[in-house]
Amino acid sequence: RPFPERKLWKVRQVRGVASAEPMAKGWAQVKLKSGSTETVMIVGVDPSAGLGLPWRFREGSLTDLKVDKTIMIDESAIARLDGLGRGDTVEIAETAVKVVGISEDVRSFTTFPTVFANYETAKRLARVYRVTGSDQVTFILVNVAPGHAISDVVERLRAVGGVDVYASEEFSRKTRRYWIVRTGMGIGFGAVALLG
Repeated sequence: RPFPERKLWKVRQVRGVASAEPMAKGWAQVKLKSGSTETVMIVGVDPSAGLGLPWRFREGSLTDLKVDKTIMIDESAIARLDGLGRGDTVEIAETAVKVVGISEDVRSFTTFPTVFANYETAKRLARVYRVTGSDQVTFILVNVAPGHAISDVVERLRAVGGVDVYASEEFSRKTRRYWIVRTGMGIGFGAVALLG
């Protein structure tokens, strides 16, 4: 759930934080060439910060995302997005955006294709920010400064209040547990394995 963006400045002042960058995450409808629509998950960050973006590119580069109203799609989503490619223009949330790159190996556990954009573009496109306002953020990504224990910085960040704070391993574990236990997916997989 998004929270006030002003917390970013508090996070940046915490001892042991080397850098902190906002991430916008939400869903939007893409209007495809065929006339149909597809729901996508939009991830928006600052391309120059290098946090939260795809790690490999088949076409394009991070600098291409600095331009307003541009997106990058993952190669795994090309077929679902009617064969979109670099240079194509598509409509998301009644806004024309240009595909400037293709990432590799960014698959979502949900069935929604992942689309990357710069932070401001993502906030304009994602449904949640059109409802809650552009002064909201979904995540703050933090790099811990050398010489500081991650656990100590996590505890200091929790004092900011009104946010959940996790080290990357803990967040990964919590996410897996959510999908396995809370969604019932684990029971489904377990039943299939038992029947097999």
